[in-house]
Amino acid sequence: MGPRCGEVRRQRFAGGAKLTTSEFERLNRAVDDAGGTAERTATVMDGGIGGSFRRLLSAIEGVALAIGDSLDQSLTELADDIAAIQPSMTNAATASR
Repeated sequence: MGPRCGEVRRQRFAGGAKLTTSEFERLNRAVDDAGGTAERTATVMDGGIGGSFRRLLSAIEGVALAIGDSLDQSLTELADDIAAIQPSMTNAATASR
């Protein structure tokens, strides 16, 4: 690839990045329409038994995270204590063979 190839790429990129006012307005309308589509999709997904089940799972997850946060320090200390005594437990188990 010579230096000319890089120049062609730069020109193509610059040309693709330019939007006319009408193109920008069309793009803007498409984005606005997508917002309505997303809202309708969310409404359908949240409806019925599937939506109820998703909300239930979300609530359970929230409770689990809250419990985990409250036990974080205690569980971390317990895990560290077990890791600290593990070598002596291993030695005792192998010595009793």
